[in-house]
Amino acid sequence: MTGEPTPFTDEELTAAATVPLTDEILYHALQTGTQALSEFGHTVMEPVFRSQLALTDRESAIGITFYRLLAAVHTLSDLRKGYQFQAISGETRLIFELCVDIHLLAKAKIADGVDKFHGFTRAARFSAAYKTVQFYKLHPDLEDPGDAEERRKLVETPGKKEEIETLCNGLWGSHKAPEHWSGLRWSEQLELLDPEVQEWFVQWSALHAWLIHGGGAGVGGLSPRSFRSIEVLCREKVKALVPEAYRLVAVAMHMHRALANFFDELDQVKTRVETYAAIDAKLQSLGRPSKL
Repeated sequence: MTGEPTPFTDEELTAAATVPLTDEILYHALQTGTQALSEFGHTVMEPVFRSQLALTDRESAIGITFYRLLAAVHTLSDLRKGYQFQAISGETRLIFELCVDIHLLAKAKIADGVDKFHGFTRAARFSAAYKTVQFYKLHPDLEDPGDAEERRKLVETPGKKEEIETLCNGLWGSHKAPEHWSGLRWSEQLELLDPEVQEWFVQWSALHAWLIHGGGAGVGGLSPRSFRSIEVLCREKVKALVPEAYRLVAVAMHMHRALANFFDELDQVKTRVETYAAIDAKLQSLGRPSKL
């Protein structure tokens, strides 16, 4: 569908305009848009990425984040039931965080950002293993011996703890890893990005937090239709965020040089797919065959 003229005739467009945009048609269009973003990443971008050899540390960091983003968008595309609104919200929050990471990495917003990204992997894994080993020292009867060997080997390697502390001191000025690889709080990360990205966080971060944690703040007094409105919000925001993240990845990895019309096709996915899906669904409601 990308890169092609509109598949509808003037008569079909006129006929579709007589059909109201129902909730079901809206959900279908938005879900189709998410699916198109997923397919574009997997079928257009990923093969080019996979073909690249000898990645730099920067490219590796962007690649790790890109593959996580692909998986998250694919997962969101598969979530289509009304009762999945909490999972949709959680996945959207993850997509938002990964898009922020891509902005920080691709635009070099963090001093020594690439070193911090990869150093965080080492330090965070050591910290998790260390905390687990300490817990089982207090509760040895709970530990599965089959799971313990690798953790203990990492934690109890002579000099490893000191090595990690030296790494953390050099990157973040602390003896342990921060909550995020950048060393910044959420608000500090977002201050480095465009106001439009900050706006989304200010408006909706509380709702997403309510829906992945305990309590009833995210659902109390809401109707089932309101739950579907959460899905609408999430998919619209993903459509706004993900194409720019894809663009940044493509430029960083030089994909746009290998793929003719890359940016035009990405723009088609962002601006036309949902519109075409809605028109097609309206025509089908009139008994006409699908044109897509």
